[in-house]
Amino acid sequence: MLVFYADQLKDYLKENLQVNVFFIDDAKEADILRLQNMLDNETFVKATNYVDKEAAKILMTEELGEDAHEVLGFNPFPASLDVHVHANYAQVDSLSIFKENIEIFPFVKEVSYQKVILENIDKYVRIGGLAILGFTTIFFLIALILINNTIRLTLYSKRFLIKSMQLVGGTKGFIRKPFIYKAVTYGFIGGVIANLMLAGFIYAFSNWLPFTIMGNLINNLILSGSLLVLGVFLTFISSYYSVRKYLRTKLDDLY
Repeated sequence: MLVFYADQLKDYLKENLQVNVFFIDDAKEADILRLQNMLDNETFVKATNYVDKEAAKILMTEELGEDAHEVLGFNPFPASLDVHVHANYAQVDSLSIFKENIEIFPFVKEVSYQKVILENIDKYVRIGGLAILGFTTIFFLIALILINNTIRLTLYSKRFLIKSMQLVGGTKGFIRKPFIYKAVTYGFIGGVIANLMLAGFIYAFSNWLPFTIMGNLINNLILSGSLLVLGVFLTFISSYYSVRKYLRTKLDDLY
């Protein structure tokens, strides 16, 4: 599930990264609003928010705990436009072009964005995804070994029954059928239990996560189906080869 939603987390982080367009002190509000309207009509822009000089002063006073206007005698904070772009556009090269195009306007003082953070989002999400994938692979192998060994031990205790059925004329398919059916049933039940645990996890943490996972029906169905398929597939393979082993073993070698 973590691997599935790594990209969604990356998109969330990128789309919440602000590009700040700062304006000169004597910039006309009409020009700023015209620029904002132009950006709102761009396909790569998700949202914009205009912060005038007074609102900027209030925000900075809350952050600094001190009114800079009273200390300096004037409001040093410029009006700005907070721009959020869509995740697929939130790349360093794309934002560099955006910066160059916006700074052409004479009433724009500066365009800034957190370049280092933007570069690190892809890097660390990729590293985190690989680490999660590595742990997932290890846990999968452990589960595979445990399931296989449990089925082999169970069938080891039935080895004389398997051989007796074979000696009285039972075909290989007839002998395998009840053991495989029982193992697959347990695998299916295990998959259902795992799905219930996963559903509980998603429900419990859906309100804590900054993006929606409850509504991603396709991803959740893929996860759910994978658990059921793996549960059935692993138990089928393990039981099939374990029964085949005892069918091929000579009677004297069973002791």
